[in-house]
Amino acid sequence: MRRNIWALEKDAAIKRLLLKLVETLGTEPLELVAPDDGHPQSFVLSKPTEPGLMAFVYTFAQTPGRYGVHLEYPEFEDGPRYVNTGIYENLAYERLVQTLAVHFGSTEISPRG
Repeated sequence: MRRNIWALEKDAAIKRLLLKLVETLGTEPLELVAPDDGHPQSFVLSKPTEPGLMAFVYTFAQTPGRYGVHLEYPEFEDGPRYVNTGIYENLAYERLVQTLAVHFGSTEISPRG
């Protein structure tokens, strides 16, 4: 996430969430996918070293101060696609961070956030 977050065409709450996630999860190895596309209350994170491993994070249709996340997995050449097994709603920030860390295999989680 090397972009100027405040320059994104996103809702202020999403921009604040992105800033908190950078502090908590760090800037590597995650990347924003098409940052100005999509709903203003959402964004997509990916792990460039693992194509297809992504997370769609959103605040729309959530309780204020809570987050939704849809985890996406890569397609496998030798088998069926792992389909939509990771949809979580109304997560507190701490739980969102834990979910993203496990999904992306992050071992460095700062206690800040």
